Amino acid sequence: QSVRGKVVIDAFRCIPQQFVMRQQEPRQTTAVTGFLNKGSTQAIVNGLNKLYYNLPLSYRKNEHETAMLLNVHQRGWQESLKITDPEEHAAEMMKTLENMASLARQSVAFIETGKDEDSIANTGKINPISHLRSCADGVLSDNLDQAIGTMINAVVF
Repeated sequence: QSVRGKVVIDAFRCIPQQFVMRQQEPRQTTAVTGFLNKGSTQAIVNGLNKLYYNLPLSYRKNEHETAMLLNVHQRGWQESLKITDPEEHAAEMMKTLENMASLARQSVAFIETGKDEDSIANTGKINPISHLRSCADGVLSDNLDQAIGTMINAVVF
């Protein structure tokens, strides 16, 4: 029933058994009775208007609240300043450099075969040159983050 961008909110209130036995209307008659929605057949079978009744709800959000809710799951700016443990970082860099050495050997073999990067792009084979580029970019980014974070921590703390 809920779709992206629209959330359906329902509230229900139980009908006390005294009202059921006396066959009285448990709801107060107010101006919102025109906004009552008929229940689905499944809800009526499950006891709607006999054991419980639906309360109409409405809510409003202003632009600031909408922007705040959209930013809930985004990373904060301070996340990029966190540094990893130096030993852990060094071990991860060693693994990455070994992987890059392997990719470099594969790239040389790929270049010697004379194949074009565009011809292999659609065949499903791994292109070692593009993997080497992305791996090098990742190493550069991680090392810069680690170095800058260490310098900032040394100055601030």
